[in-house]
Amino acid sequence: MDVDNIPLGVDFREHLKHVLKECRVVIALIGTDWGHRLRDPVDYVRDELEAALERGIPLIPVFVRGLDKVPANLLPDSLQRLSYINGIRFRGGRDRRGDRNRLMDELQRILDRPKVASTPLPPAAPPPPSAAPPPPSAAPPRSTFSPISIAGSAPAPVARPAPAPKPEKSAAEKSEEALRAGHMALALGALAGVPHPSLASIASAEHKALVKVSKMLLAMLKVEWNARRSPSARYADELKQGAMLWKAAASTNVPELQLLRGYTLDLGLGVKKDAQAAAEWYRKAAEQGLDVAQLLLGLCHADGSGVPKDSKASAQWYEKAAHQGFAAAQYNLGDCFWYGSGVLSSRPTAVSWYRKAAEQGLAAAQNSLGHCYQHGIGVAKDGAQAVSWYRKAAEQGLAVAQFNLGVCYEHGIGVAKDGAQAVSWYRKAAEQGLAAAQNNLGYCYQHGIGVAKDGAQAVVWYRKAAEQGHENALRALKALGQPWP
Repeated sequence: MDVDNIPLGVDFREHLKHVLKECRVVIALIGTDWGHRLRDPVDYVRDELEAALERGIPLIPVFVRGLDKVPANLLPDSLQRLSYINGIRFRGGRDRRGDRNRLMDELQRILDRPKVASTPLPPAAPPPPSAAPPPPSAAPPRSTFSPISIAGSAPAPVARPAPAPKPEKSAAEKSEEALRAGHMALALGALAGVPHPSLASIASAEHKALVKVSKMLLAMLKVEWNARRSPSARYADELKQGAMLWKAAASTNVPELQLLRGYTLDLGLGVKKDAQAAAEWYRKAAEQGLDVAQLLLGLCHADGSGVPKDSKASAQWYEKAAHQGFAAAQYNLGDCFWYGSGVLSSRPTAVSWYRKAAEQGLAAAQNSLGHCYQHGIGVAKDGAQAVSWYRKAAEQGLAVAQFNLGVCYEHGIGVAKDGAQAVSWYRKAAEQGLAAAQNNLGYCYQHGIGVAKDGAQAVVWYRKAAEQGHENALRALKALGQPWP
């Protein structure tokens, strides 16, 4: 659907509903940066997908940029079904044509079906009767392809039962939806029963509402920590909006409020930055058993931020959080045992903690576990296992895992040698700025491994790696008569 052609001054929601009446199928292109749009309850993409699901229009997720599913925790309630819909992953290299043909075959299969009217249906209604097939002399419905949806001519509508009214959302559902859209005041107001809230009007509102919203936000932050991302990059607005509320309420001894008070002080979001005060609030929450606070206090001791640098204390706090199943803490504890930081070095124990985090989907842990299997460190050497764990991390977009998987394909470690696959994975990592991958991609172009020889492209990638000080790339440029700088 070409959103640029929506007429000016028109309610895009009504326009989308009108256009969707003619749709035979909707294609949703989903990449790693896609979820943030769905946090906005008035985004046209979210509105279009909700309308398609509501009307029973076939919806095909097409995953790009290494993604292979839609995490349910990133979806609003209205789109939870999307995480269960089978989709197709578009890969690079030699797989691209096969993926495209598979999608086109499925589209043709859907378009060959008799079309039925797309009147909205209640979620739990029984399947409607199929439309009668057109007479043999009738021309088949025409179809046109567009980036988002595929439309065809509409036959006469089929009579359907009137749709049941949508159930009213609970206060908790409204609150979470507002919070995911970045509206702290609306989230609190939904739970506190304040119809037109502002942060000032609910500063003294029901304490339970603030606790519930804080727990919701903390769950969202944990997703980012487990993905080895900084939550402040994604939830800065929410943290700034809540900073003064947590300042006023942290003394109530609720660990989630104490943690968020400390986190805003740690980063200086909405309040003046104060590392020492942040560490103290982390400690209050950690001593009450809050796993996130235990992780953050461990990081403070590791870096000497607001507390004396103490690797032993850092490992102890990581361990407390790790035993509660917090994947990010399990990975950090694995690193402690790997490097002997605050504990006696033990590679088998490191592998054990990496595995616990990897099995929860933590990409960095999956890559580390792959490294252990590849080199036989802490476990028996097993190339196939190494490839399996590298692939899990690489498909989540972790650049170093993409590079490691490329090495396996180039040298036949755990898989048959495949230069084209090696180049495909090197390129993914190189485009993310990984110098080692840029160097290896340059080498492949120089020697024709998996791609046609191309000296100019070799120099381009060697230079990108050389800009980051990669020694092999510097030597390669010198050998090619392209000294750097």
